[in-house]
Amino acid sequence: MGIWSIITSPQPISVCTIILEKDWCYFYSGKVTSRGNIKDLKQFESWSPAKHIEPNATRLFEEIVRKLKSSKRKFNTIIVSMPGTIKNNSDIITSSRLGINQPFQASTYISSAVSNVRVVIVQDINCMLFGAQNALAIAETMQHETTCYIVVDEGVGSAIMIDGKIHHGAGIAGHISRLVVEENGNFYQELAQSGSLESYVSRPWISQRCVECYEFSRNFRQIEISRKETKFEKALKTASSRNDKRRISYDLLSSGVKEENSIAINCLKDAAKYLGKAIGSIIAISHPHRVLLAGKLITDVEKFYDNAILSAQNHSWPAAWNSVAFEKRDNSRDDQVKGAFMLAMIENIGDVL
Repeated sequence: MGIWSIITSPQPISVCTIILEKDWCYFYSGKVTSRGNIKDLKQFESWSPAKHIEPNATRLFEEIVRKLKSSKRKFNTIIVSMPGTIKNNSDIITSSRLGINQPFQASTYISSAVSNVRVVIVQDINCMLFGAQNALAIAETMQHETTCYIVVDEGVGSAIMIDGKIHHGAGIAGHISRLVVEENGNFYQELAQSGSLESYVSRPWISQRCVECYEFSRNFRQIEISRKETKFEKALKTASSRNDKRRISYDLLSSGVKEENSIAINCLKDAAKYLGKAIGSIIAISHPHRVLLAGKLITDVEKFYDNAILSAQNHSWPAAWNSVAFEKRDNSRDDQVKGAFMLAMIENIGDVL
């Protein structure tokens, strides 16, 4: 079923979209027409929710409600787009990135506090996928295509759309972050899993691997670098001395590649290799018409995207590879916001999510 055929609001509606992450939260207002066109889009609030995070999410959503009330704006629908496991587009089950490990009835909590407005909780990657499809100008022919959207930055997120609907299979299909790429790999406590793709491809783990390689190399040489240290080398030294191995940022990783630092090049090539393997698996199993790649590792780190695509090609059957289109999405947040507004037009959002 194509998405345009199930849009049930013929008139423009007033929508609030809340983009929620651990370190930042943005509130957007706007109106959406029956064809998914967004009008008067504005960001009207931003804040850092880190101090309000706790296992059951109560304090976090208390603050969200307070900010909604203080804005004195009226909305037909509120969409909260966030990472985590969401049930029935209303209840948060868990969110490792937000430190939530207890169920919370987020939709009911907000709607009861803000004039019984319609509230929908949507996993962030699903919003990104719908927003990207909208940006690609969905036509009747495209509605029957299969699209995979992958985000690679602080974590790894992915979703697959088939015939205009997110594919879940028996429940959690499409989430490649949990794909095991090394059976005896590092244990990732948040996922309760060893050797997962996320523990090899996300920025914190790449940073940790770079620092560990630096420490091994330094101990092996047992001599200090005689020449002037580069920006990336200084960052590795600082991270090691402070025992903060996950502090290497995207721009520093990119600097390491530009400086032709062997640690940066090799660690990022390994990460791109694992991501390519995962993409090859997706192509082999679901053979999507298009694969969209987003996230700061994809857009901000030198050569990472190209290496990941090359790895995916090397791990794919040529007959399948030749009919898949790839695209780098330059702004996943823009996709996320647009997708959330687009989904707000659908009364029974379960028809597509």
